[in-house]
Amino acid sequence: MRLAAAVIVVLNALDLTTSILPTFIDEWPVGHRSTAVLLIQLALLVPLGRAAIVHGPRVARWWSRLPIPFVPRVVVSLLALLQLGHVALRMEIYPFSNVAMFSSVVTPPTDGTYSESSYVIDSSDGVEILRMMREGNPLFARHFQWDYKAAWVMRMYNGTPGADAVLAEGLAAPARFATVTYEQRDGHICSIVTHR
Repeated sequence: MRLAAAVIVVLNALDLTTSILPTFIDEWPVGHRSTAVLLIQLALLVPLGRAAIVHGPRVARWWSRLPIPFVPRVVVSLLALLQLGHVALRMEIYPFSNVAMFSSVVTPPTDGTYSESSYVIDSSDGVEILRMMREGNPLFARHFQWDYKAAWVMRMYNGTPGADAVLAEGLAAPARFATVTYEQRDGHICSIVTHR
């Protein structure tokens, strides 16, 4: 029971930090919460603060007794705190703290679809969606011999002139940048709208 209560309190704190302040990564407006809900969520922070005050010194003593030299312990502590802060405030900046666990805590679209940007290639079967992460796996790649890092870089720079140039050099058919809309329920493609 205590574990369940602790999980609820921590999830409540994460919900507050990841959705109360809008940031540049929000694709849809953050949903409005009533004053009563906000007050309840703020009240649930009290047990978390109390636990930090009560158990914080014990954790600090345990951490200081570990057989790790002082300087590496300070560096690891600072990195861990910075990571926690970045996750809590949804300020992940690749590659330092690219956690992205709570980056999508936004109000979902109400029409039952979701969209993402991708490249499409004309093929004999119609249109093929070029999936960058697939191309980074040698077992499943269809067009490129990339490694995982190259696929991530290409995915990150989707739609930029640099990514366009890499694709133009490596593909027989031209790749066009598009917005692909999927059914949220089953993942079927609703539409593909090319941009160029």
